[in-house]
Amino acid sequence: MVEDYAIGCRFRPSEEELLYLLRDKVTNPRFQYDQVKEKKLYGEGASPWNVFSDDDLQRELFDDNGSNGNKRMVYVFTELNKLSAKKAARTAGSGTWDGEAKITTIQDMITGEQIGKRKMLSYVLHSGSEVKKGRWIMHEYAFAGACLNGIGSSIHNTD
Repeated sequence: MVEDYAIGCRFRPSEEELLYLLRDKVTNPRFQYDQVKEKKLYGEGASPWNVFSDDDLQRELFDDNGSNGNKRMVYVFTELNKLSAKKAARTAGSGTWDGEAKITTIQDMITGEQIGKRKMLSYVLHSGSEVKKGRWIMHEYAFAGACLNGIGSSIHNTD
């Protein structure tokens, strides 16, 4: 992936920064940010290895602790398919994005007010599916109080 960064720089936004990018995207659909892709993550044919190319995924050579890692990561905007006010359709190609029950709140670092929430999901193949392309983890971000279908996500793939 060719980046427009100086040597040694990389795109690693905080959760708070991701939420503000999401807010800008939801309030202005023409808003574009080159480092956050717009992708369809749910529905037929939306298995992560079909959605993302090698050009989309930037390789993280070190994890947050400075240890060697082999993680590929991408940040995306997507639309969530709501089944009801509290339930979303997370089927994607030959599997499903399956989430934890725990939802983490994210606060503004200055005001301390809740600005959003994060949920972790793992891509789980449907039974009988033979395709396996590494382990896929998504952190799904939603802006607090928004009744909107737009979400932001950071997605990791470990080969």
